[in-house]
Amino acid sequence: MLEYNGKSKPLDDLQVRKAITQAFDVNTYNNVQFQGLNWKAEQPGSELLLPFQKGYENNLPAEAKYNVDNAKKTLEADGYKMGKDGYYAKGGKTLEISFTFFGDDATQ
Repeated sequence: MLEYNGKSKPLDDLQVRKAITQAFDVNTYNNVQFQGLNWKAEQPGSELLLPFQKGYENNLPAEAKYNVDNAKKTLEADGYKMGKDGYYAKGGKTLEISFTFFGDDATQ
């Protein structure tokens, strides 16, 4: 579900990736993505293998579970500070990421 380009900033920072995972509400994502269908996607516990592949192990740590307060703590421990604008920044640079979403409508 979530896959990170660990070579690009700020996703090259493990703590940023961890905070995003902590702040990502999988249930809301499923409700929006699958629009009430009896289907759900879960955050895989491995970035190398998918759950149906031989050798897969779920290595997703407990602290990576959805918890916005923990996500904030993770960023703050990594040196990010919440600005007056409501965005986190570090070294004067606002934390900014892009999210690519694949839908079923070619015009989206």
